[in-house]
Amino acid sequence: MQTNPATEPILIAEDDPNDVLLLQLALKKNGMEGSVQIVGDGQEAINYLRGEPPYNDRQKYPFPRLIYTDLKMRRRDGFDMLA
Repeated sequence: MQTNPATEPILIAEDDPNDVLLLQLALKKNGMEGSVQIVGDGQEAINYLRGEPPYNDRQKYPFPRLIYTDLKMRRRDGFDMLA
């Protein structure tokens, strides 16, 4: 199945709302503001990537083309997510 990169989301794993806002502004400024999915920590990111509830609907939560992650987050950090 062919996918259109412009419609594939960017996943942001970040626990600081200010950093999320700055990332969203930077993406918009560079024409990449398409579909952005935001999760608040590494465990949520892992659940998203695995398609586990509540992210098990791939129409609503498609697999991301790009991931931005904070390395120091609560519950599971960015290093855990990348592993």
